[in-house]
Amino acid sequence: MRSRYSAHVKQLTQYIIDTYHPSCKAEEFRDGIEDSIQLNWRKLKVISAHLSNQTDDEGFVSFKATYSEDNQLHQLKEHSRFLKENGKWYYIDGEVE
Repeated sequence: MRSRYSAHVKQLTQYIIDTYHPSCKAEEFRDGIEDSIQLNWRKLKVISAHLSNQTDDEGFVSFKATYSEDNQLHQLKEHSRFLKENGKWYYIDGEVE
């Protein structure tokens, strides 16, 4: 999660695409990802992180990310789901509050 946030700050589009789960076909959404990294990301606060009760290959992260746009601060709150395959964690989906 933190590495994906850092990739937004550093505007590393390909890293963000590569850390989506392959089933998400993130390359098809490159333009939207590039738009999101253009925001002025300011702060990340991880609220919770835990593994699924059923498997160690599924994890959840709740976070708040603050960014500025048009000189106003905004906050993204999300509960994200990650899947681990071949030792690597991938973002699969999330619920935005």
